[in-house]
Amino acid sequence: MNYQQFIIKAMNYDHGGSHDSDACNMQMLFNWDTEKLCIIFTWWRVNSIGFLILSCFIIILLATSFEFLRFALRKYDTKIQVSYSQLQEGRDANSEEVATQSNANRITYVQQLVRTLIHTSQVFLSFFLMLVFMTYNGFLMISVIIGAAIGYFVFSSSVIDFGESAILIKQGAEARIYTAPFLTRTAIIKERFSKTYRHPTLDKKLTARRVTQEARCLFKCRKSGVDTPVLYFVNTENSTICMEFIQGMIIKDLLISDNEYIQNKEKQDELAEKIGIALAKVHAVDVIHGDLTTSNLMLRESNQSLVIIDFGLSYVSSLPEDKAVDLYVLEKAFLSTHPNSEEMFANILEYYQKNYKASQGILSKLAEVRLRGRKRSMVG
Repeated sequence: MNYQQFIIKAMNYDHGGSHDSDACNMQMLFNWDTEKLCIIFTWWRVNSIGFLILSCFIIILLATSFEFLRFALRKYDTKIQVSYSQLQEGRDANSEEVATQSNANRITYVQQLVRTLIHTSQVFLSFFLMLVFMTYNGFLMISVIIGAAIGYFVFSSSVIDFGESAILIKQGAEARIYTAPFLTRTAIIKERFSKTYRHPTLDKKLTARRVTQEARCLFKCRKSGVDTPVLYFVNTENSTICMEFIQGMIIKDLLISDNEYIQNKEKQDELAEKIGIALAKVHAVDVIHGDLTTSNLMLRESNQSLVIIDFGLSYVSSLPEDKAVDLYVLEKAFLSTHPNSEEMFANILEYYQKNYKASQGILSKLAEVRLRGRKRSMVG
């Protein structure tokens, strides 16, 4: 017997013994043989076509379950982050939250036990599936691959899995905001969550529609020359939008921390011009922001360009009434948050009018909206 024959014989060695007719056939080469095929255990023996099909189905389920466990652990970690974000601020789930990395790491023993059980189950399944694959049986190997493919298709949370690198930085009534690395840069991930009081089917349709609408309005404004976050990708299935992370200063914080912008006539006029021109461009393409406040306006750190963010409540409308309400919301935000800013807002409207030909009818409607607002305030 030469060396090659010895190797072939060794790789086809029957570990159960040649005198035992019931021994399991443990081959070490790729094969389609089902005779005396045992799967991991001696009692899991394939003795018919029907049992082979059942075994393949079970293996597919196990491989799918492995992907589900990965998905479950990500979701559970997100739930822990959100709960500690809410605990830190002492507010309910419908208010704005900010989570720090230290809070995200503070978990209870019960939470850690649940995470450990999920992780342990993952490890067990991974080694189990590896042993199934090492039977070198074509039917079983294909079953593992099919199960993994189904699991990833169903449970993968986004086009790109950000995993543990995503950090929760804010939660509002409609969505959670994360920062995460995207290729060579930092990105913002906005995830709209479901509303438990709505029917699941209706909720999914409404959420997907809101995500699509927000992305379209964001893109429409940027195309018209408005500085907005760059859109990287949209996933309506998982209600997520990935966009540019803006390095800069929020206008609200700027006006509160630096009174120079309120007291300095030149700086006030410069900022008012930027805001007025940006709003004129937004309304010129019939986009209604829906939540115009100084919290949703930023100055880029690099070139001091005015950036409009958070189009979560945006929609498309050509009605002067809707555009007037948009301006009224911003006016209320200025007057309630930034004292002595009446002149600055008047300058914003002046630049808005100069840069938007159809502004006259909108400003007339704004006067009506103001009047309704005063009446509502008087009535209470």
